Amino acid sequence: MVGRRPTSDRDLDRGDAAAACPHPLADSHSETKPHSETEPDTEADPHGHDVADRHALDADGFADGDRHRHGLADRHRHGDALSTASRRAWTTAVVADTAVVVVFATIGRASHDEGLRLAGVWHTAWPFLVGTALALAWAAYAKDDPRTVKVGIRVWLLTLVVGMVLRRLTDAGTAPSFVVVATLVLGALFVGWRLVARLHRWRRPFSG
Repeated sequence: MVGRRPTSDRDLDRGDAAAACPHPLADSHSETKPHSETEPDTEADPHGHDVADRHALDADGFADGDRHRHGLADRHRHGDALSTASRRAWTTAVVADTAVVVVFATIGRASHDEGLRLAGVWHTAWPFLVGTALALAWAAYAKDDPRTVKVGIRVWLLTLVVGMVLRRLTDAGTAPSFVVVATLVLGALFVGWRLVARLHRWRRPFSG
């Protein structure tokens, strides 16, 4: 059994020196301050802005959102205005073109003493109304303004051609004199009301 070595005066001196000079790591651990004392209590966002900066960014973002919403509202109102104008234009064109064919059929029957009963007017008008409907459908497919003279000429020619073809197929009569009169009257009425409407649109901004 090994006995303990007696403590010498040199060992005692080393112990006193160690007590007088503690280890540096021990001092650093003992002097560490809490997180709340070493760092300022500032809140930051992920981009490095403090609270005031972030609030400013939020305010700017809200303003941008308002501008975006106002822009959407303006576009929505503009779209509604265009839709209303388009519906008005198409209503005018359909009513006016139908009236043109009915007036033409009525004048034609009156000039031949064929009577002005509703059934008789319809019998004369329906072949031409088919051509008118096809021409307006073409304009709708092409997204054309039905009040333009270009569309009026298209309606005139299709109404005349389709009307005469259907009258020929139904043995309703296509005498040369009738074709000439129909060409002149339908052309004058289909294109004429569009010229009047365009003149009215030109003069409206300068009135009152």
